[in-house]
Amino acid sequence: MTLAKRHFIATAVLCTALTSADIGVDRADAGDLTGQTMTWFGEDYPYLIVDQSLPDTLREFGHNLDIAIEVSDQIKGRVRRYDHEGPSGDFLNYLATEHGLDWVFDGGRLSISSAGERIARSWSSGADAYEAVRTALIKADIGDARYPVGFDSGKGEVNLSAPPRYMALAAPMIDRALAPKATRTVNVIHGRARSGGS
Repeated sequence: MTLAKRHFIATAVLCTALTSADIGVDRADAGDLTGQTMTWFGEDYPYLIVDQSLPDTLREFGHNLDIAIEVSDQIKGRVRRYDHEGPSGDFLNYLATEHGLDWVFDGGRLSISSAGERIARSWSSGADAYEAVRTALIKADIGDARYPVGFDSGKGEVNLSAPPRYMALAAPMIDRALAPKATRTVNVIHGRARSGGS
C-alpha cells in the first residue's frame, strides 16, 4: 500500500533511534526475523497527529500499512502534536524512542511492547557457547543488534534480555545450540577364528 499521496490526520502519535542498517545481525538491509525484507519499513508515511492515544496510534499504523499488529496492553499514554514526513520506519522508531517501546517484526506480525516487559534469561554454558549461539541465530535468520546475546565469563553463562516476542523466537534456538550433542556408540565384538576340524 503506497501512502505517498495520503496524509493521515489523527487526534494525537511510536520508537527506537535506529536506521534500517541497524536492524538484524550481519544484515545490510532492513529485515525481519525470518530473512524476508521489510518492504513496508521504507514506505513513505506522511502522518499528522494532534492528540491521540499511543495504542490507537500504533494500531492505526498497522492498519494503514496493512500489517498485522499486536500492541501490548501495558502500553499507555498519548501522543501530542507530531507532524511526520518520511519513511514509516522512522515514524515507528520515533514512537519507540519517545515512549520506551520495543518492536519486533517476525515476517507476519509486528509485535510492540513496553521496555518494561523485557524478559531476561541466562543459560549455563561453556567458554565456546557464545559463538555457537551467535552462529545458530545467524543461520536461522534470527538476530537483532538491539537485543544482543551476551556471555558472562565469570559465571559461564550466555544471557539475553529481549521483548517477549523476540525471546519466544530466540530462546528455542539457544536451547538447541547449547543442548548436549548426541553421540553415536558403536559396539565392537571381538571373536576368534575357529580352528579347522573343531
